[in-house]
Amino acid sequence: PWEAVRAALLALRQGEDASSDATALALGRMLQSSPTLRARHLEKQLAWRELLVPELAARLRATGVSDPAAQRRATAIIATAVVCLDTASEAWLALDGAASLEDLWDEAVAAVRD
Repeated sequence: PWEAVRAALLALRQGEDASSDATALALGRMLQSSPTLRARHLEKQLAWRELLVPELAARLRATGVSDPAAQRRATAIIATAVVCLDTASEAWLALDGAASLEDLWDEAVAAVRD
């Protein structure tokens, strides 16, 4: 399921309004420094979870995972994926965008999957 989650999170990220890396870096720094913006970002991440958990749970059920377990697994995977995205985003900002956000996300996910 991790490949599907990666694709979904990257699709959500592409929907954000950032026309260049420089713009994305400036927005990311502003987000980190503003408690109000950070709170709104957390609300947006909760909305992502509400959107993605049912989809992943359905995929898990289709592979034979029982309903209660599919919901729990989907919730855990999506929550972890979102935290990995935060970790990758913080690293990307610290590196001034020198590394690929996707590669940093892959690294964070690999750390929790090992």
